[in-house]
Amino acid sequence: MFVGAPSSTMTGKSMVSLAVVGLDARLYVTSSADAPDARLAPWQPVGPRNTAP
Repeated sequence: MFVGAPSSTMTGKSMVSLAVVGLDARLYVTSSADAPDARLAPWQPVGPRNTAP
């Protein structure tokens, strides 16, 4: 589950990437070809897992 809506950007010729913050406060990203029949790759967390000190 995510906090808010994802943000998107073009990341190359005919590629789009999306980023969103998860309920665990981690950033998640995915990407896809910019085509009508394209499918998104699975969401992947960015950086290390949050841990308590």
